[in-house]
Amino acid sequence: MSAFSSDSLVPARFLILLANLIILILALWSRDGNVTVSLPFEFEEEEYRNVDQELTVALSLGIVLISTELIGFLSGLSMFKPSINLLSIFSHGFASFVLAQWLIHPWPLSTYWIIFGSCFVLPFITEIITIAKVLYGKIRDI
Repeated sequence: MSAFSSDSLVPARFLILLANLIILILALWSRDGNVTVSLPFEFEEEEYRNVDQELTVALSLGIVLISTELIGFLSGLSMFKPSINLLSIFSHGFASFVLAQWLIHPWPLSTYWIIFGSCFVLPFITEIITIAKVLYGKIRDI
């Protein structure tokens, strides 16, 4: 039995996805510090609203991507694919760690976009491709 068997990867992926989802929800609730850090020393109310709106959209987009990945995982379409599980575990594990730091020590909004692009988009794309392949195979077998 290998070190990366489905028996250990499935629960790890589930927990990492939930942890990342919870961190994103917490970031959505407490985004004031990150909005303030993203602005110049003296700023107008409109600038604050614009950055706050952009951060809200960015965090919401992250929640949507993780939710989609979680739905694909829980439906069983990608649950027992070790390569997909490993990619998801490593990318969302890293994202969880970095976003926790992003919450504790407020960083600018541009940092979130870097985290989003490197840790959320690739697992989401692989999840969508996997779902499409599995569903196409099932439709073709009918």
